[in-house]
Amino acid sequence: MSVTEVGDRVVWTHRVVPGGTDRSYGIHVARAAGMPSGVLARAGEILADLETREDRHKIRVAERKTLQLTLFEVEEPQVVRELRDLNVEQLTPLQALQWLDTWRAKLESPTGG
Repeated sequence: MSVTEVGDRVVWTHRVVPGGTDRSYGIHVARAAGMPSGVLARAGEILADLETREDRHKIRVAERKTLQLTLFEVEEPQVVRELRDLNVEQLTPLQALQWLDTWRAKLESPTGG
């Protein structure tokens, strides 16, 4: 949704545009829904903390020269990468069970695979 910011308020233009946003408008939605001001204030504090953490995370990621992560994304786990590369059509049932057992054991280990 496209929005126009006017001071600390947003005006919903009711126009869908491609792409995402670099800001969260959840607090504005909560305000429009009539949430108590104390709840909105605390949500603003939490959002500011999350944005600060995200900024620090983006700096660390940029230093590692990997993809920039958004607030809710994490690096893809190794098991997911391996699963994506796995050619399940060429696995025998026994090989598939062995692969699953290997990853189950890795995930149950103290280091988490």
